[in-house]
Amino acid sequence: MTDLKNEALSRAKKAIRSLQKQISDRLFKMADEIEGLHEYLSPKEIVIFLHAGCEMDVAEAGTFLKVNKNLKGSEALLREARIQFPVLKALASADDETRTEVISRIAGGATMGSRDVSAIRANLRNRKRTFAEQSVSSGFRSSARSARRRALEATRAVDKAAAELLSPPCISPEGHG
Repeated sequence: MTDLKNEALSRAKKAIRSLQKQISDRLFKMADEIEGLHEYLSPKEIVIFLHAGCEMDVAEAGTFLKVNKNLKGSEALLREARIQFPVLKALASADDETRTEVISRIAGGATMGSRDVSAIRANLRNRKRTFAEQSVSSGFRSSARSARRRALEATRAVDKAAAELLSPPCISPEGHG
């Protein structure tokens, strides 16, 4: 039983990794095709063409425009890492420092997801902030949470009072209130 299980897992792993590689290759092939359109169309016209002519989501079209611009020179590494669209999108939209850090981690063998890209971006941003800035920001978030909680409690109290006012009075069977 264990041998059959291991064999099934091994087969699935091989097939999935192959499919991931194909997806990654096709993402970069699409980016290359889109890059070729720059010779004939402006970036805005490319997005319109991809949306209207290729039925591609506008945000996805924008991502492909950024891929060749922001990820030049990293395509082979990202293909080898079997990068999927959410990570490609996060990397294409990330600032230079975040992108450099993520690509360097991928080159080191790390597997990165779009959440990892966001976490690295946040970490790099926080490193640049002073203690005072971090303290003020933390205090603001705490105050906002507290204000939301008080507003919710006040809304519930008003709803309860309104329900009591609007509910019909109880009338006894003898007709006395």
